[in-house]
Amino acid sequence: MVSRSRSSRHTLIVCALFLCVPFVIGQQQCFPPPDGNGGPVSPEIATIEMSAFNQVNQQRTANSRAALTMDAAMRTVARAHSQDMIDRGFTDHVNPDGLGPGQRLSAQGITYTIVGENIAWNQGYADPATAAVNGWMASSGHRANILDSRFTRTGMGVALATDGTYYFTQVFTAP
Repeated sequence: MVSRSRSSRHTLIVCALFLCVPFVIGQQQCFPPPDGNGGPVSPEIATIEMSAFNQVNQQRTANSRAALTMDAAMRTVARAHSQDMIDRGFTDHVNPDGLGPGQRLSAQGITYTIVGENIAWNQGYADPATAAVNGWMASSGHRANILDSRFTRTGMGVALATDGTYYFTQVFTAP
């Protein structure tokens, strides 16, 4: 699902993906770990991530849903995907290697019963986190992921491109 709103100064694009994936124990295909871009970030990026995370939880509690727990390993996967979208010039849930959110999480040893993902990018907003979350809440697919009571854990990852564009990835899971 893609929604675009463009003006001369501001750009916002959001995408949502929701997958119901049965939990599978057994042989898993191995994928290389993130190249390090999902690791430590600047204080500015960490602040934007936490702002978006807190705003998502405000939306959940305002709609009688339990707050999500930030999972450090999922956050690393989300950060890596945001940076990968910048590095390889794509905006999608599936990267050019054909790996979707479930595969990226599994490759890092993260288990789940269901997985969902919201992505967005924006440029020119004074508050990029609010722009991303407002865009997600204005879209039925993104809103559904944010308000799905089955999700209990999340990872919020933001990366900043050299042109000033912020890329957001939020993954959601239930253990």
